[in-house]
Amino acid sequence: MSQRMIYQTDATRQKILDTAEHCFSESGFFETQMKDIAVAVGMSRNTLYRYYRDKFELGLAILEKTLHKRFAQLNAQIDALLTSQNADIPAILQRLFTESYTAEDADLDHRFVAEFDAFYSGERIPADFRERLSNAAGINVMDKIDDLIRRGQQAGTVRGDIEAHTVSAILSNAIQAFHQRMILRNGALIEFEQGQPGQLTPVLIQLLIDGLRVHADTHSD
Repeated sequence: MSQRMIYQTDATRQKILDTAEHCFSESGFFETQMKDIAVAVGMSRNTLYRYYRDKFELGLAILEKTLHKRFAQLNAQIDALLTSQNADIPAILQRLFTESYTAEDADLDHRFVAEFDAFYSGERIPADFRERLSNAAGINVMDKIDDLIRRGQQAGTVRGDIEAHTVSAILSNAIQAFHQRMILRNGALIEFEQGQPGQLTPVLIQLLIDGLRVHADTHSD
């Protein structure tokens, strides 16, 4: 490891990350090889390997950067949406998730995360994977979403039979898993028309939020 560190500079590392991110966006994580990134950066593969020992390590560095950006955006969105103590929490959650998955710059990030997750799973996941991603998030947005759900439960607008953190985790993972499948399969999904999958994530979000919302007729008895 010390031998690899001797030749490293922050400027070159950033150039590698930016170039690799562009290559992954253009050709996909599966198809892009380290030699392709080396050519795009303008360096030898040996030099590239002094910075990142393989595509996984390079991809994980970009994933950390991507997640940090996403969590920072979510944090800002939550703060902007929380305008009053009597806010409609289900509506806030719906808007929060919808905006996160339909923003103009979101698709490339979600595609990269989808391909990274598909490629590196099971026994390929390193021991420190969870810790690294937790550190990359920086801002604990999950805590804020948990608090939003608790506020809705206390106000009687969100069902209270499931613990808030469990609701938050299920929402986040269900939406991400669905959206990633739509991205990776898209036109190959036999149950949908061509081009339709890209429009379905907001529909899923609506269904999930409707399932959380406490309706007036629930207490009519």
